[in-house]
Amino acid sequence: CCADGIGMGFDKKTGEFAIIYMQLEDDIIKDIKFNTNGCADTVVAGSLFTEMVKGANLEYAIKASQKLKQQLKQAPPKQQACSLLVLKGFEAALIHKDKKDKGIKVDEFEKLELEYSCEAWQQE
Repeated sequence: CCADGIGMGFDKKTGEFAIIYMQLEDDIIKDIKFNTNGCADTVVAGSLFTEMVKGANLEYAIKASQKLKQQLKQAPPKQQACSLLVLKGFEAALIHKDKKDKGIKVDEFEKLELEYSCEAWQQE
């Protein structure tokens, strides 16, 4: 029915974002979806990541997120920044889920800002 964790990774300067919706059954990601207004790099990262972790447990998903973040360091800076929107969204969804599990009053979703903007790399 409803998402157990909803998170948004966003770039304050460009207004680009990626939202992750996670539905869990126990510790298993039963369903995970993303939406973005970002570029093709963000769409590719979102598709790759959600397909990687759907059906997996949270421990695997967290490790996959960390591994993808490491691998992105080899990509051009613009691809790194745009792709990180998805991983920030996942991180925010985990925080949202954790707060809900602890009974902390939450907003509709958790939001985390990128450390550096995609804007610096957009030369298209």
